[in-house]
Amino acid sequence: MSSSTPPESSRLDTQSLYNQTVVILRRQPLILLLLPFAAGIATWEQIEAIVPITAVVLCWMVLLGSWFYSRRGSGHTLGFSCLLGICFLTGMLHLYAAYLPAGRQDIRELVEPERRLIRVHGKLLSTPIVKQKQVSERAPDWQRVPATTADLAIEHVYAGKTPVPFTGRLWITIRGEGLKADRGDHIETTGWLEQPFAASNPGEFDFRSYLKHQGIRGILRVQDAASVRPFSTNEDSTKESTSDWTSLIRHHWRQFAAKHLKPENQSLAGAMILGVRNNITPEQQEQFSQTGTMHFLAVSGLHVGILIFFLIGAGKLIRIPRNWLPYLVIITIWMYAFITDMNPPVMRASFLATFVFVGKLLARQATLLNLLSLAGLVLLVWQPTMMFDVGAQLSFLAVAAIIWGNESLPFRRTSTNLDHPNWRKHLGSIVSGLKKVTRLTLSIWLFTAPLVLLIFHFIAPIGLLINVILAPLVMVMLWTGYLMSVFLFLLPPLAVLLSYPFDAFLSLFQSLIGMAHEHGWGTWYAPSPPVWFLVLYYVSLLGFAAARQLHPQFARWRWIATGATIAVAFLLLFLPQLTKPLTITVLNVGHGSAILVEYPNGNRLLYDVGSIDGGKRAARAVQNLLWNQGEMGINCLLVSHADVDHFNGTHTLIATMPIATVCCSPQFLDFDQPAVDELIEKLDRADIPVQLIQAGDQLRIDEKVATKVLFPQARTRLHQDNDHSVVLLIEYAGRRILLTGDLEPEGQQELQHLLDGRLPVDLLTAPHHGAHEANGRSLFEQFSPGIVTVSSNSYLPETARELQRQIPDGEAVYFTRNQGAIRIEIDSKGELRVQTFLQESKN
Repeated sequence: MSSSTPPESSRLDTQSLYNQTVVILRRQPLILLLLPFAAGIATWEQIEAIVPITAVVLCWMVLLGSWFYSRRGSGHTLGFSCLLGICFLTGMLHLYAAYLPAGRQDIRELVEPERRLIRVHGKLLSTPIVKQKQVSERAPDWQRVPATTADLAIEHVYAGKTPVPFTGRLWITIRGEGLKADRGDHIETTGWLEQPFAASNPGEFDFRSYLKHQGIRGILRVQDAASVRPFSTNEDSTKESTSDWTSLIRHHWRQFAAKHLKPENQSLAGAMILGVRNNITPEQQEQFSQTGTMHFLAVSGLHVGILIFFLIGAGKLIRIPRNWLPYLVIITIWMYAFITDMNPPVMRASFLATFVFVGKLLARQATLLNLLSLAGLVLLVWQPTMMFDVGAQLSFLAVAAIIWGNESLPFRRTSTNLDHPNWRKHLGSIVSGLKKVTRLTLSIWLFTAPLVLLIFHFIAPIGLLINVILAPLVMVMLWTGYLMSVFLFLLPPLAVLLSYPFDAFLSLFQSLIGMAHEHGWGTWYAPSPPVWFLVLYYVSLLGFAAARQLHPQFARWRWIATGATIAVAFLLLFLPQLTKPLTITVLNVGHGSAILVEYPNGNRLLYDVGSIDGGKRAARAVQNLLWNQGEMGINCLLVSHADVDHFNGTHTLIATMPIATVCCSPQFLDFDQPAVDELIEKLDRADIPVQLIQAGDQLRIDEKVATKVLFPQARTRLHQDNDHSVVLLIEYAGRRILLTGDLEPEGQQELQHLLDGRLPVDLLTAPHHGAHEANGRSLFEQFSPGIVTVSSNSYLPETARELQRQIPDGEAVYFTRNQGAIRIEIDSKGELRVQTFLQESKN
């Protein structure tokens, strides 16, 4: 007899939901320890400069006492809360301890803002990597010289000829290549000790923080490889400069690959088998990252998983006893972890696999999520700064995605009848395998795409397709590579035979990646999502998985609820913003120029985008600034004049960000300059219109803001390109901003005749990067600036003092070299505020 009342087991009440939640959490208790411990590490990274460690210790002791007190009574909730708090504070204390010096005399004590020349003796902790420079074809030779980098453990610092014991690590960077030393070797060298450079623009990669998380606080810059004297730990100088078994294996493997693999495949093979990426070109890295296949290039948990399947299959094939197989797998994967430099994803996979196989040996079962939490705890206890490693974050997220997919996205197996012919049974197995790979790929993509977007500012939907296609190929290719590597040391002739199919697989693999990269629709550039969006997104995915276990009613509605939540989150992203102030950001691009003007109505003008260090530096500064603010696109790119350090970033910017129009003066169109000719052709191919502007024109970007061109006139013809710089005046709420490019004295005189009088401004960008000859008294007398900004890769105190004397009634002179990006905001009432990205005192 039917009834409208659901059965007791499916009724929805608070107590049953609570009980079911408790049951779920009890199955994986370690995650309740991992999450607060990791949160404590992340929190201390943000507050270490403002919170004394004694306050953390005091809170830890109070919580510990409260936890002991709760155990005497029945306060289970209090005890549980205290335990979570203890884990959180323990994470903070653990990171504090990790940042302490390694000994009494640590090399960080010698690192100062001003660089110093020192002579050191130490041991290479990592394989030296040769990094090729990514520069244009017309770049001078000095910009093309590669750099060799490595991690150096300091043992002695020389005071004259006397070695003084020191501890700590430095990042050594050697100009050029040809270093005759490898990981584990001792070296002696002389170089300049300096602070690592910090991020100087919003959203920029912070190399100083990156090295800090590696336990490195300084950089040693060495002139060339000839300045490095290597020592082998083996006294026999005739032997190879390799002091440990892992270096010997890598060295022998590379020699074999050089003889038997195609030159274009050698770097890829070394990266995928050994984790050696020193010969991977920037173009290859771009191809893999923008097709969502970077996990294939970098040795990761995927490679460890394929290795484990290879070992299990090989063990069964040669009939290794079942109880011996776990020992073989554990020993092999840890050998592999040491050979591949113990990178975080491999460590995570090795710990996880070890826990799984140890559980099998002990006949103990545990949930995969619990084992993943245990692996995370072990890694963070061993090295808490691994919390900030992007590879480790993506690795753990990928495994969590696999667990989520298995629980949340079940699929029906392809049914096969025993009476069906063999081909149909095999076809059913293939279909089931493709379903599994598709589910795995989709789950990983759903979990990792937002984090990739947050950090790298692009999303690669083509990865969903290309990963499904490449997965079988990669598995067979790596199995062949592993077999070749094993027989290289056991039976070299067979390794030579295996090198032929391995080389063919590598060629096919590279061609498929290249084809996927050629289709630009496969990669979309986008701004970083806000933190609230990420929280809502991941909570929705977790709720989707939990609903299936909590209650049948939730399971029925989870698709609609999750879809509606994510849809609302996306709608909130596109809500119109309130009126903003006029913002001018002078970015730090070294010797170059990139000034972003953001208007109250949301439109944007970019005045120049170039750098003598390469156009990509300037373009990335602009991209990171906008993406970090959650914005995209340029309404007008204004190129001031025909010097490449003012426009060579345009090529990169066009490929990643929409640009509505490009403005320049008639004098810029000097087609005798190859760089100008190339730029105009590039703009034409991208269908970006070019608008010529001259003195007297007004750019209609915002009705409330006057944007006027003061110079040059169309007929102006002077001796230098610098003297044809477009001078732009921006007026808003009673304030004036003057952008001057590289205007030299001859052009300044022409401008004075056009203006016929003084024109006081609130902000002046110093012409020609603050050069003395371009910043004379007449310029400052005419414009009487309140604030002066200098975009340059150098800072001289005497230059700062001279410019300050030019504006005795002004506020300050700001240098991008010292203060990083300089941000000037003007609100609708005319209130002007200046912020510098690097908090240093103004001059």
